[in-house]
Amino acid sequence: MPGTIKRVLRFFGWTLFVTGALMGLYGCVQTVSGVATRVGAADGVATSIDVTHAPGQSRLDKHRERSVITFRTVDGQVVSSTHPMGGIDPPYEMQEHVRVMYDADAPEDAVVPSGLAWLTVARVLLLVAGLVQVLMGAGFLALGALPWQSRSR
Repeated sequence: MPGTIKRVLRFFGWTLFVTGALMGLYGCVQTVSGVATRVGAADGVATSIDVTHAPGQSRLDKHRERSVITFRTVDGQVVSSTHPMGGIDPPYEMQEHVRVMYDADAPEDAVVPSGLAWLTVARVLLLVAGLVQVLMGAGFLALGALPWQSRSR
């Protein structure tokens, strides 16, 4: 019986350890690449509101407003980018000043830090969850390595 328990503990230990390491590595790569690509920052202005009307059941589906942010890159290029989040009310009012983060190679994909914050938090949580899973796997492996004695007397 102890041999079976040890095999099960080792199986779950290795499974948790490997999947946790892969999840933590992916979270680390995504966190670093997400921070590394957002090299440019500029002050932008909400210049217009993009309104879309689509058939749907709810009021939110029928009418969606998104802010269009215009900013100037370091190179002097004027770029307009539509904020990805929208709803019944736009995220930013007309002429509201916002800080914009952008990739120098693709400034049209700029984001406003409020939209970037949830993504960064999700990436960091993925990294932390992977590390916790690695520790759990190591614990199962340690339990499987303990000397077990049978109680037959």
